[in-house]
Amino acid sequence: MAEEKVGRIFVGGLSWNTTERTLERTFGQYGKVIEAQVQRRLWPAVMLVI
Repeated sequence: MAEEKVGRIFVGGLSWNTTERTLERTFGQYGKVIEAQVQRRLWPAVMLVI
């Protein structure tokens, strides 16, 4: 049985219109997305847990 790996990905420079749902749909094509958080401080960025 293969070991399931969990990792985090930081993605910066996103559109201000980016939502957690759009990220889940986009990155979900490549594997299971456990959590997506869009941080809007100085510029949009996201932390994905996959």
